Amino acid sequence: MLAAHPDLAGKAARAGALTAESTAEQASAGLDRLTEDEYAAFHRLNDAYQHKHGIPFIVCVRRHTKASILTQFERRLANDSATEHATALDEVFRIAALRLDQLVAAPDKLPLAGRLSTHVLDTHGGTPAKGIPLTLFEIGPGDARRVVAQTVTNHDGRTDGPLIGGRPVPIGTYELVFEVGAYFAARGVALADPPFLDTVPLRFSVAEAEGHYHVPLLVTPWSFSTYRGS
Repeated sequence: MLAAHPDLAGKAARAGALTAESTAEQASAGLDRLTEDEYAAFHRLNDAYQHKHGIPFIVCVRRHTKASILTQFERRLANDSATEHATALDEVFRIAALRLDQLVAAPDKLPLAGRLSTHVLDTHGGTPAKGIPLTLFEIGPGDARRVVAQTVTNHDGRTDGPLIGGRPVPIGTYELVFEVGAYFAARGVALADPPFLDTVPLRFSVAEAEGHYHVPLLVTPWSFSTYRGS
């Protein structure tokens, strides 16, 4: 069973020969948009892993970013084959559970989904910050950035829905960028030209794909802070 699993970002993926489910899962981690150097790295790691352990490298890609997958590849390549066969089975079970979760509705669903949300508080005005555009980026190898979500805060300083919800929050590094300059200018706050804070980037990492992460911004025209909520 394990030997029949397709390689990650392998020749079958490039040829469009994967199942619809596998294609969507690999695309969710950006594996359908690899550079030639990235494709060569996956090809090298796939070959090394197959040669050492006798099975393809198997990971539940919906729980990972591209950078996290590469990190897992490097770490697991060093393991013994018995450990890797057991790990591969665990990953197959995770893949199957997530696929079933998309097909079955039940009150006792497995805890497979995580959540990432935010909230912007204007601590200068003492109110939630309404109308702040924000963008969530996934940070990849070489500091490359991929847009995950773009939205605007509502009257409560929150977003109308989670930035990531109803699925695992892929393990990896992210950056939330808040456009705060125009908000304070519209409030009539006297700002320097250019303003001291125009955009505020918050970089953070996710280690628990099924965890709940709340990343608020407490901001004035001259300072900001954050913390991990849940």
